[in-house]
Amino acid sequence: MEKRVIKIEADSLEQAREQLKSQIPRGLRLLSEKVVSSGRRKTCQGVGDTVEAAFGEARSKLPPSAKILEEKVCIPPSEETVMVEAFDEQRAERQALANAVWQASAKMPTIEQSVRVKGLVLKSLGKGGFLGIGKKPNRYEAQITQQAVVEIAYKEKVKIRAIIEGEAEIPKIERESIPAIVRGMIKRIEKTRERWIEECMGILVTLKRIGPDVLPVLVQALKKERGNSWPPGTALCWACGTYKEEALPMLIELLSDNVGAVRFMAEEILCCLGSRETEEAVRAFKALDRTDEVKRGRTSAAIAQTIRDNSVERLPPGEIIAKLLWLGSRTDWLGPGALGFALARDIGQRLYDFGGITAMQEAYRRLGEFEWREELKGRRIPGGVATLNGAWKDIGGWMP
Repeated sequence: MEKRVIKIEADSLEQAREQLKSQIPRGLRLLSEKVVSSGRRKTCQGVGDTVEAAFGEARSKLPPSAKILEEKVCIPPSEETVMVEAFDEQRAERQALANAVWQASAKMPTIEQSVRVKGLVLKSLGKGGFLGIGKKPNRYEAQITQQAVVEIAYKEKVKIRAIIEGEAEIPKIERESIPAIVRGMIKRIEKTRERWIEECMGILVTLKRIGPDVLPVLVQALKKERGNSWPPGTALCWACGTYKEEALPMLIELLSDNVGAVRFMAEEILCCLGSRETEEAVRAFKALDRTDEVKRGRTSAAIAQTIRDNSVERLPPGEIIAKLLWLGSRTDWLGPGALGFALARDIGQRLYDFGGITAMQEAYRRLGEFEWREELKGRRIPGGVATLNGAWKDIGGWMP
């Protein structure tokens, strides 16, 4: 089951949903939709010593995708002098500011920060009185500064985030293009360091687009390789996991190839696709006399049957976990020689389909225990939990 996230921007919610419908491939369905931005009219304010400065502050608050609908000056900048009475300067300043803020708020709420007392001058002294009788406050002249207050009305584009899932219909690739695509695929497996998981997930999609016609091309690439046979072998293993029935005769035939590296890679791929019984059957096949066609035919059939019986899509949950442990004991999940990457993703998806994240977590725990037991015996398995984390990325929301 494939899951994708689609992000849409449009001028209205209706347009956004129409775009979303047009971007859902055949075979996939809408799982969830979230409106990230409604596109409704919003306002923001700015305050400054001048109108230009106030608009500058307001514009700095706008989101990058905002479309300005209206700009207006709510309160222009001004200065005025008022008289206040108080017994000391602190009280005089507070009283002058409170009166100015009250007057400004009548014009526009929530703009207290736009008013300030610029200066305060004592104009006349009050009287102390006798025992508080006849006491009079001082008189102060306060200079009040009203900063410019502006407002910008704007709207953002409607933004929605949707999750779709299903099995997309994948267009096929023309046969004559396959060799060039395979060469590029092998180079990507060999050289990619950054974003390895994303690169290889793209390769898996490409393998499905090509179809079983990719198998003989990959076999030829493996046979021609005289240096590092792991990259073509890895791509071949991933393709064989998708097209088992077409691949099995080719792989069994490669067990008799004249090149040792090719025979070794064929054996590794067969064992990864199968089980311990497959490994035993492969050993028996290699020990047979090449002229004994009857026994070789029977053993070939046995190899193929053990692989069919241990296909991920046929196994119940408990046996799927056993398959995961078997694979982990033979191959890594990530890297140029990660024969198990595609199979690990198949296993993770199968577990998720059976029991969600809980089933995946149980398999992850069991692999961790198996890895720990093997380390106690002095053995290190190539496919541990650290790299399985990455191979399962995005399956059911799994995060490395």
